[in-house]
Amino acid sequence: MCNSFSTKQGSTESNKSSTECNDLMRLRCNLLQCCFTSSSSNGVIQIKGKIFPYLILAQATNNFNKRNCLGKIGLKNLYYGKLRDGCEIVIERVSSNDKRQIFQQFLNEILVSNILDHKNLVTFRGYAFHHEEFLVAHEYLSNGTLAAYLECEIQHNKCTLPLLTRMEIAIDIANALSYLHKNGIIHHNINSSNILLDKNMCAKVAGLHLSRKLPEDVSVNATSIVSISSDIAKNCVYIDPEYVSHGRVSTKNDVYSFGVVLCDLISSKLAKYWESRDGESIAVLLGRNIENQALDKVLDPRTGFQSDHKIMQVMTAMAELALNCMGFPQEQRPNMEQVLDILNGKRLERYKTIEAFRIFDFADLRKATMQFRPDRILGEGGFGSVFYGNMLTQ
Repeated sequence: MCNSFSTKQGSTESNKSSTECNDLMRLRCNLLQCCFTSSSSNGVIQIKGKIFPYLILAQATNNFNKRNCLGKIGLKNLYYGKLRDGCEIVIERVSSNDKRQIFQQFLNEILVSNILDHKNLVTFRGYAFHHEEFLVAHEYLSNGTLAAYLECEIQHNKCTLPLLTRMEIAIDIANALSYLHKNGIIHHNINSSNILLDKNMCAKVAGLHLSRKLPEDVSVNATSIVSISSDIAKNCVYIDPEYVSHGRVSTKNDVYSFGVVLCDLISSKLAKYWESRDGESIAVLLGRNIENQALDKVLDPRTGFQSDHKIMQVMTAMAELALNCMGFPQEQRPNMEQVLDILNGKRLERYKTIEAFRIFDFADLRKATMQFRPDRILGEGGFGSVFYGNMLTQ
């Protein structure tokens, strides 16, 4: 009898717990649907992403197998998943003791992702709940984060990113931030771990869970004083010191963070690895090297700036732009539209330099190397054999 009673009681409690869980799930879904309700006259609910059943995401990641784990950023464990239709996704699995804070950030990311649509923002796919856990799904980008890519370059001595690719990545990030700011949104969490790279090395910005939407009556360039989020301050190497010390919030916070990411790009080193004296900020360190004409101490030599004056000019311009973005006070910094104009101008200059080179016909090269004769091979390069040629022999 005791066993029978115990089993029945356990079953009752389990059903009660399951009912409460389903009620909570329903409440959350209703809350999200209310937030996404369209203002159109027919009142149709328009949700860009979908609410995934938890089991679908579990199956897509082989039950969140360790082999599918792409890494961890803050409180998020990232998993690679593949849906039944072949769509590749990344699932952010978030859990914390502070359920309220995590739910607020989760809801914030869903809300902001749902109203934004830009080629340089990571595409939002959907979300799910599982007990006290929140899951967000977005598109998978095969080259991972900019931070991981740069670290892998250094650790494994991989071929470095060409200068033009670095510029394109910077422009992609600036495009995304300019778009956010025009829509009255401060990202508030720009760093190289929140920049994702697709198979073509195009950059997309992620990590919108800490973003802030400015009130409709507040200018995009206005500054306000708010309490400091401990989650943001943790990654302070990328965070505007004026926000950390005084709580000054404006779009110029993102401009500062962008300046630090530029430092990552020109050096191929994450900001946390920059050497400093007595805890100097990266802005002070960069400024001193520019003033002393000692940028060679921080620039990645593999870009070829030491032997190419044009590359050195562009790298110097990017370093100076990074310093301007990290200027004090906030009001001295350019806005993201101005940053974008500067970068696009430098890119155009660099493309003109490349276009100035002569383009040879394949037949010309065959003649110059005597039909790529074996005795003309000088050695092996990254893309194949390197041949000596003489264009005067034609």
